[in-house]
Amino acid sequence: IKQDFRLLGQTSVDRLLQLSQGQTVKGNQLLPVSLVKRKTTLPPNTQTASPQALADSLMQLARQISRLESGQ
Repeated sequence: IKQDFRLLGQTSVDRLLQLSQGQTVKGNQLLPVSLVKRKTTLPPNTQTASPQALADSLMQLARQISRLESGQ
């Protein structure tokens, strides 16, 4: 992902100045990003998983979340 860090910094400073002057600042502000394709970028996955494989993955994820929540 490529971001314009100058724009990010300028936007952050502008918002902080507005807040310090008691002005209302809108919620989140989206800034443009772009995908930089390098040799480590894989092509899109064109295969689709079966409903059973998706269900199995979701159940495994639910078990892992449960373990994390219980502190195991």
